Amino acid sequence: MDTTEYTPAQASAVANLPLPAVHKLIERRLIRPRRLRTGRSIQRMLSRGQVLYLRLEAEGVRFRGRRVDMKAWMMNLSHFVL
Repeated sequence: MDTTEYTPAQASAVANLPLPAVHKLIERRLIRPRRLRTGRSIQRMLSRGQVLYLRLEAEGVRFRGRRVDMKAWMMNLSHFVL
């Protein structure tokens, strides 16, 4: 399994979405990034599946307003390459 993680800025570049849109999806809890604590700072890290979700959002596949089981969804789409 690929353990690559992305910051919100990296994810916005890969998904071709503006950074404020990525932050809005995080704030609305449509994606829940892992929090990485280094000293006093906390960095949010998005998984490969979450970035794929962002990319699909950017391309027009809408998941908003629907509850998506991210683990099951990522398992079904884990063969896609970013």
